[in-house]
Parts: sequence; structure tokens; C-alpha cells
Amino acid sequence: MAKKIPTPKKHVLILGAGASITSGYPDANWLTVLMCDAPTFLNELYKRIKDEEGEEAAKTWTQSTNSPIRSYYNSFRETVALLRSGDFATMDELSNLATGGNRSGEISKLKKLMRFVFALNNPDFSHWPKSDYRALIHKLFERKSQLREDVSIISFNYDPYFEHRLLRAFCARQKVKPLPAEQFNRSIQAITSGFLFPEDTTWSESPGFCHLKLHGTAFLPTPLDRGPLFWPPQQKESTALIAAKIFDFSTLPRFACLSDKQFAAQDPPTLLPWEIISEDGRLLNQEEFESKTDPNWQHKQLYPLFRSIWQRARREIQEADKVSFIGLSLSPFLEPELKYLFAEKKGIIEVVVANPENSKYKDYSYPFHSRTLCGKVLDMFERACPSLCCNRSNNEGRISHYNNPDIVYSSMTPRAASEITARNDFAEFVHFEM
Repeated sequence: MAKKIPTPKKHVLILGAGASITSGYPDANWLTVLMCDAPTFLNELYKRIKDEEGEEAAKTWTQSTNSPIRSYYNSFRETVALLRSGDFATMDELSNLATGGNRSGEISKLKKLMRFVFALNNPDFSHWPKSDYRALIHKLFERKSQLREDVSIISFNYDPYFEHRLLRAFCARQKVKPLPAEQFNRSIQAITSGFLFPEDTTWSESPGFCHLKLHGTAFLPTPLDRGPLFWPPQQKESTALIAAKIFDFSTLPRFACLSDKQFAAQDPPTLLPWEIISEDGRLLNQEEFESKTDPNWQHKQLYPLFRSIWQRARREIQEADKVSFIGLSLSPFLEPELKYLFAEKKGIIEVVVANPENSKYKDYSYPFHSRTLCGKVLDMFERACPSLCCNRSNNEGRISHYNNPDIVYSSMTPRAASEITARNDFAEFVHFEM
């Protein structure tokens, strides 16, 4: 009888905003400052245009009252004033408070403003060699043209850089060693979380690597068959606001693009936490989804895609042998979402928490104090899946303080028996855990 090939252990990576920092994107606090403080944003924009186009162009486009870029940013004045005067920590906090109230119309404006601010950096120009995504993508391929089947990535991030870069790397490798058409088509959908062809969700039911953007994306992925892009757009050129409009243009043309009426009118296909998951950790049905999102939002037809993304994410978590949290702040707004993903998960899994915050607590006598990120993860597990027990990563090179699951459950609670591996940053995580 032929020997059965064992199923590879499933490692699920959960990416938060901190995973994007080495690619030049702001953390939640800096993003909020850029969104609500015009002098700070315009000064940052001035510096970038000056470096690329010269001082005269920088003054014209950031200081002149006739500048369409400045005018577009100023069109958010009321929203910005609300975000600033309320001292909100994040746009999520303001959006949550505004939902269902007399200022609910501000939510769609906040999403557009967030997209505008994200465009301040082009990581393909400024952070290509420095981004931790470079090392991660290398590990995902393992010297092959196809992606590893034992790894999946769940992302809470809006920025489009990881999938843009991963899709490009995948297509480059296909030129060297092509995959069969069916496998290729499934892979490009899995890489882009289905946003390349939103009407096709079959990829989410097929095994293999997947990248699941739970909150959507600020910019749609770039079609593989697109030609060169120009600014201003040429006749018959697509006016869809795709990632290439951000990554292929320098600062001035990409902001001219975002400020142009035909592009500025397009809503980003992004979701806030409560627009897809209920407070008690349940996936919203289509009617509830439509009632939670802005009545005029242009992407309501994406509900089947978002549903398939979330359902696949839950299956990935439920089947995982190892879960790694990378750059995730574990804000209260994520609690219902994490509850949906982890509810009813049992047994023992390896858990890694990678975040620079870990270094602040290295001298704590109790490493799982509720103030630490590792402690917050355990607290979340205790509420969402109390029968789950966490072990350190096997890559840590130490034997855990328990070996027999039967002894663990008979002698102590899962919380008391749990241990977590703390990594101090994304680079350390990739080096030791991938």
C-alpha cells in the first residue's frame, strides 16, 4: 500500500496596520493626524513634490488656492473638523459613533479621505528594498512558481501594496515556469482576495494559498492585460481607479488623478468592522449588510465576495495549527470579528505575536499581563474560544512546559496552560517563523 502523504500543517498569518509600516504606510495614529490636520498633510505632500518636481511645483500644488489637489483635500473640511475636534484616535472610532446618526454621511467621506492620505507614499518608489514584504514573498514561494499551500494570510489592512507586489512576483515567475491555466486563474484571484474578478468566488472554495482582505481595499487591483498608463488619461483608457494609478505614477500625477472628478467620485471598496460583522460576532446577511453600509455606496454588489472572504477566513482559522498576529493592535472594534473567526476553535495551536510593542514588556515578571499584546491575545481567546490552548512556536527551540494535552486539561485551565512566542518585529518573524 502506498504511503499516505501527510497534510501540511496550516499556518495562518493575520496582518494588522503595523505590518505595513516598513512599506512606508502610517500607523493608525499617524494616519489620523494626516487625515485631520491640513498643515501636517500639506507639508508632507509639499516635501514629496519638491523632491520630485522642484520647489516651484510644490508651492503651486500645495499652497495655491487654485490647486485642485488642495481644493480636493479642503472639500473634506467638515469631516476633518469633526475628526480633529473630537480628538478621535482613529477614523473607525468616529465612524462607529456616526453610524445611524445624523452625521452618518461622513463615513463615506472618511473612506475617500483615507484613500487620499494613503497615496502620500508610493512604497514601490520609496520602500521597495526596505519593505518586509520582500522577505515574506520570497518565503511564500520557496523557490517555486506556485505559492505554498500550508500558508494563508488574513489581512485587516486597506492598503493594496502587498497584493500588488505579490501578484507581480507571481506573474514574473510564471514567465519562467508557467502553471496550468486553471491553477494560474485560481492563484491570481487568491492573491488579490478576489477583487480582480469580484463576480467569481470559486477560488474561495478551492484549497491552497489565499490572501483574504477582510476590510476590502483602498484601490482595486491592476488588471493583468492593462497597457501603459498616462496622466492625463488617453482616449479609451480605463477610468477605473486601480492600484497602478498609485504605484506607476510619481507624487504629483497620482494626486492629480485622485483629485480629478472622474476618479474622486469613485468609492473605495472598503468596509468598516461593523459593516460586515455584528456586535455578537456573527456574519451579517445581505439585508443587514446593505442597511449598515452607506445607502449611496457604489459597491453593495460585492456582498457575495465579502461573505466568501470572511467564510474562507473562518475556515482557515478553524483548520490552523499555527496562528501568527503581525502588527495587529487588537483594538476593541476587532473583537467581534476575531470572535467570528475563532469561535468554537478547540485543541492546541502554536501562537506567535510579532510587534515592536513586545520589547516594552520584556522585563515584565508575568509576560501575559493584560497590558501586553500577548496577554490581550490570551484574553481574546478566553472570551472567543475558551477551550483553545496556545503553545509556543516550535521554531523557538524550546520545549513547552507541557507535552501531554490530557495532562494540560486535567490539571489546569487552557489559559493557565498557554504560552505564546513573542517576536519583536515583522523581519524577526519572517526570519524565524516562515
